[in-house]
Amino acid sequence: MFWLIFVISSTLLGWSIVQIIRLSYLPFFVNLGLAWTIGSMISSLGIFIIHFILPLNAFILVLIIAGQMALIYYIQQYLHTKFKNDYNSTFQIRLENSPKYYLVLFIIAVFSTYHLLKSYSNFPDQIPAESREIIDSEMSFIASIRYGVNKRRRNIFFYKDPQNLNQHYSSATLPLLFTASMCSLGCGYAEASVFIAFLNTMTTAIFVFYYTFFFSKHAFSITLCFMLNGGWSIFRALFGSTCENNDYLRNVCARAPVPWHSTFGVLLSYSKSASFSIPLSIISILFSQFSRKQNTLRMQYLIGGIAASLIPNVGPSMCVFLIASCFAPSFKYFMPFAVSIIPKLFGVKIHNFPIWREYQMAGIFYAPIMTWLDQFGPMIISIFMPIRSLDDQFTLHRFLAFASGFLLLNFFRFGNGNFENILAVTSTILPAICMHFVEDLYEFVNFTKDQLKRSVISTLSFLLYLTFIMSGILSIYTLTQKNTIGLTNVDSECGNWMRKNLHKNDVIFSESVSFNPASNIAGRQIVCGDLKSLWSSGSNVTAALRLIREVERLHNPYEVMNRMNIQYFLVSEGSAFANMAIQAGSNFSRVYQNVKWTLYKLN
Repeated sequence: MFWLIFVISSTLLGWSIVQIIRLSYLPFFVNLGLAWTIGSMISSLGIFIIHFILPLNAFILVLIIAGQMALIYYIQQYLHTKFKNDYNSTFQIRLENSPKYYLVLFIIAVFSTYHLLKSYSNFPDQIPAESREIIDSEMSFIASIRYGVNKRRRNIFFYKDPQNLNQHYSSATLPLLFTASMCSLGCGYAEASVFIAFLNTMTTAIFVFYYTFFFSKHAFSITLCFMLNGGWSIFRALFGSTCENNDYLRNVCARAPVPWHSTFGVLLSYSKSASFSIPLSIISILFSQFSRKQNTLRMQYLIGGIAASLIPNVGPSMCVFLIASCFAPSFKYFMPFAVSIIPKLFGVKIHNFPIWREYQMAGIFYAPIMTWLDQFGPMIISIFMPIRSLDDQFTLHRFLAFASGFLLLNFFRFGNGNFENILAVTSTILPAICMHFVEDLYEFVNFTKDQLKRSVISTLSFLLYLTFIMSGILSIYTLTQKNTIGLTNVDSECGNWMRKNLHKNDVIFSESVSFNPASNIAGRQIVCGDLKSLWSSGSNVTAALRLIREVERLHNPYEVMNRMNIQYFLVSEGSAFANMAIQAGSNFSRVYQNVKWTLYKLN
C-alpha cells in the first residue's frame, strides 16, 4: 500500500501549500480538493525533473515520499513560527451547511462508482470502446516509463513516444507520471485509473458547486447539469438511427462524429490528463473573477494562478488565462503565471481549423449551428445571450469574457484532432453555459405573473431539464455497454516475454495497430501504433507511415530494418507481415512465438 502513502503525502503537500497562502476559511472539501489536485501535480512536476537524472522505481519514490514529508514538516514549522497566534486556525474545518451540497456529492459518488467499476470490471480483456485510444496511449507511455524506452528521460523537455519512432510524446505527461508512480509502488493500472478518476470526479463536483454558489441560488441544479449533461441522447435513443457502437452522444450514426465527449463518462473517467484539467480550470476561473480588493481575495488570485499553471493540457490552460485576462482586479496577480503556457506549447501544432471542420467535410449544412446544437443540446437557448445579462453588468462582463475563450476554441485547434478543444470547452465554457441555462429556465418561469401560465412554463422547464439529465444518465450507461477487446492473455504473455528478454532501447517493427504488446506491456519502442489515434493526438506520423508503405511495397522488411537499425520484427498470426517474415527466410531468426504473436530477430 505504498502507493496510498504516496497519494496521501502528495495531498498533504498540497494542503500545506494552501496553508501558506492563508486560505484557511475555505470549506473543508474545497480545501481538500485543492490539496489533492495541486499536491499531485506538484509531485508530478518534481518527478518530471528528477526523472531526467534518475529512473523511476519504488526506491526513488520512497525517497520522494520522504522528501515530501520533510518539506511538509518545514512548512508547518515556518507557519508555526510566523503565525503563532493564528496557526491553529489553519486547521479549522468549515463544513457546508446546505443539505443539497451533500446530496449532489452522494449522487455523483454513486454514479461514479457504478460507472468506473463497470468500465474496468473486465480490464484488460475488455474495455469501453470510447476509451480505446486513450487507454492505448496511456498504457504505452506508462510501460515505457517503468520498463522501456522512457525509463530514463534523455531530452530535458520531452519524452519519446513509444508508439511513434523518433517522435516526442505529444499528450500531457504530468498526470501519467503520477499514475506511473502509483503503479511502480504496487498499484495496477486499472486500480490507479479508478482511484484517480473517482477523486477527480468528486473534486470537480465540489468545485462546480462552490463555483456556482457565488453567482446563482441554484447550485444543486447547475452541478447536476454540468456533471450529467447528455445533450440530445434520450431523443436520439427514442427517435434516431440505430447502428453499431451508437452511444447517442458522440457516435450517433451520422456522417461525422459529434465533436463532443461525455464530461462524466469519458473525460473524467478515462483520461488522466482531462480529469485533472477540468477541476483545476474550474477553480482557477472562479478565483479570477472576484472583484473586491481585499487581502484574502488577493490570496485567492494567487492560488487561482497556481492552479491554472498546473493545468496539464494546453487547450484548457490557454483558455483559462484568456478568460482571466478579462478581469482587471485579478490581472496583476493571476497573469504572471501565464508563463507556464510556454513549455506546454512545445511540440503542439496549432491549426486554423474550426471545430466544425468535420461537419463541413461531411456536407452538413449550417455546420457551426449544428455543431453547437449537437454539443450543448437544450442549452443552446443560453449560449448566445443569457437573460440576466440584459440588466446585470457583471453578468454581461462575464459572458463577454467567456465568449472570447469560446471563439478561440471554435476557430483554432490544438493538434490535428478536436480532443483538446472539446476538453477546453468542457472545463472552461460549459460551467458558465450550465449556469446560464438553469438561470434562464427560472427566468422563463418568472416571466409572467399569471398563475396558469407560470404552471405551464414551470412544467415545460422542468421536463426540459429532466430530459437533459436523463440524456446524461443514458449516455453514461451506454458507454459501459459498448465494449471492445483490449489485451488478451496471449498479448500479455508476449509483452511480458519482451519486457524480460529485450533491451529497453530495442526498436520493434510491427503492424500499425492499437494495443501492441511491445509498447503497451513491454514499453518498447515500436515504429508506429494506430495511425488514426497518433494523428488525432497531434503526432507526426509521416515518417513512420513512409517506412510501413515502403515495407508493403517491397514485400520484405529486411532492407528497411537494416537501414534504420531495427533489430526485431513482430507479426500477428495471419497478417500480411507474417507472410513477409516467412518469405524473408534466412534474414530472420525466430526468437519467440505463441498462438497469436511471433517475434523475429534480424540476422
